[in-house]
Amino acid sequence: MAAALKKQPQIEELHLSMSNIGRNGCVALGNALEGMRNPNLATLNIGSNNIDDEGLHALVGGLINCHNLTSLYLHRNELITEAGLRSLSTLLQSDSCCLEHLDLEQTNMDNDGVAVLAAGLARLPTLKKLDLSNNRIGDQGLQALVGGLGCCNLLEELYLSRNMLLGSGLGMRSLGTLVQRTNMQSLFLSDTVNDEGLQCLVDGMANCARLKKLALSYNNNSMTAVGLRSLSSLFRSERC
Repeated sequence: MAAALKKQPQIEELHLSMSNIGRNGCVALGNALEGMRNPNLATLNIGSNNIDDEGLHALVGGLINCHNLTSLYLHRNELITEAGLRSLSTLLQSDSCCLEHLDLEQTNMDNDGVAVLAAGLARLPTLKKLDLSNNRIGDQGLQALVGGLGCCNLLEELYLSRNMLLGSGLGMRSLGTLVQRTNMQSLFLSDTVNDEGLQCLVDGMANCARLKKLALSYNNNSMTAVGLRSLSSLFRSERC
């Protein structure tokens, strides 16, 4: 497949999810993309495979050659660690990168991993949608992420559901500040926030006039009337 792909630079979308692709497959795909002349690839979905750090490093070598790439799906590749995210970060920092949608849902990402990713995101002003749900990101990681997203003024959707953000005070406050600084329209925090975190999020939102969707589902064991009261005060204020 990789050899045939090399002869098809006109392809705009490539969907390879759930195809049992591992390190060798990534090396072959990366080499094919790297060898293409002016590839037109805009969307690559390679989620739900067996990609590890070395495989991602090889794939990035080819993706750097894809100057039209706007959507990259790497979700549910749980063998990726901090080393692999460092390779991905080099792609995000390349001058030719114009990614708008990045999906890293359920990649076993922790605080150290998201800090490495944030360094790349800081050089990606084109980003509009980021999915980091179902990971192991805590307060420290959230602070690093918000710092990296500070230049992403076009950001519209951020998915952080099912992480480890319970009791995340400083991180949630900084996230609230990010909402008002960017073009954020949808924020997903299902099953990951409690009263303290919600209060800090609200405190950080000096203005959330652009926010259209706030997902707080499945927080029934950690969020009470206290947290909802702070949210209610935001909705009644002129900030919203």
